[in-house]
Amino acid sequence: MHIGFDAKRLFHNFTGLGNYSRTLVNNLKSYYPDTTVTLFSPKSKPNDRTKAFFDNTSYNLYEGGGAAWRTWSIYKDINKHHVDIFHGLSHQIPFSSERLECKTVVTVHDLIQRIRPRDFPAVDRMIYERKCKYACANADQIIAISENTKQDIMKYYRTSEDKIKVIYQSCARQFSEDVDESDVLEATELFSLPEEYYLYVGSVVPRKNLLAIVDAMAKIPKKDRIPLLVIGSGRKYMGKVVRAIEKQKLGDWVDFLGDVPFRLFPAIYKQATALVYPSLYEGFGIPVIEALSIGTPVITSNTSSMPEAGGDVSMYVDPSSQAELVKAMLEVRDPGQKADDCIKIRKQHATQFLPEHTAEQLHATYKSLLK
Repeated sequence: MHIGFDAKRLFHNFTGLGNYSRTLVNNLKSYYPDTTVTLFSPKSKPNDRTKAFFDNTSYNLYEGGGAAWRTWSIYKDINKHHVDIFHGLSHQIPFSSERLECKTVVTVHDLIQRIRPRDFPAVDRMIYERKCKYACANADQIIAISENTKQDIMKYYRTSEDKIKVIYQSCARQFSEDVDESDVLEATELFSLPEEYYLYVGSVVPRKNLLAIVDAMAKIPKKDRIPLLVIGSGRKYMGKVVRAIEKQKLGDWVDFLGDVPFRLFPAIYKQATALVYPSLYEGFGIPVIEALSIGTPVITSNTSSMPEAGGDVSMYVDPSSQAELVKAMLEVRDPGQKADDCIKIRKQHATQFLPEHTAEQLHATYKSLLK
């Protein structure tokens, strides 16, 4: 079986879409080593997160042109490599898909451009919508990363349910392994980690709702307050969050960690009192299963796909309710939340997202399509 992947995000995105791409491709090759994998990318550059994909004993790497190549003329190079299936990992397949001599699969993570159109400039929204709508109409198989995303595809694009397969994301293997105490010590020293802290992981954009956490922090009495550590970056919305922190005199309580080595993420999760993730909309919510895989308590939203990721082992709030968020942030500090049995049930819930399970479902989907 020869699978070609649109690998632009794999090489150039280091948050959600990129993490999904790297994890999926790595899992497929790890558990099904006989699979031939070709990565198609406009360009590529090795770093700590991508260097494994430059191993030419495991992966074929083809670097093509720019945006026009990826959107239109890539079909020529896919055909030259004689792949059996071309998999678009982030909402799109080539607009020239009718010229492909292989089956096509597209992963749809979310329909944010439809559900939260104001999150995008008009031109970007139009481009995202056109690509996603085309892919859903023309791909041979759609993979939705949650049941919630599947329902959105059916609702907004009138896509047949039979065409959509739900395959949850898995997170990097390091989150389900024991955290090395040397990593904990390094993270503690490098970032001056306090004894207790809330953790936010994700892009600093309106949809992720970090401002709600900051406002909730301001409502918690000082005697009951613990710091909030933020791993993530942003632009315009980041400025809004910083101004809110300054206005509410929370500068001593909110710390942006900046560039955190990915290998230290598990250590920072492990030491956290809880992950606080009241996102307004997610296709899946990978930080939730990263935290649960380590056994860390999670506070998240009761909307979109969050209950699918968090199961019955997480605390849920209405992301628009400051009172609910404050209450949950206080309750999660109960020492019982860090008891061994609570940690165990969180880790047990997260096993359904282990790499071997998601890789098996993906491989079976490919095989079924080729029949």
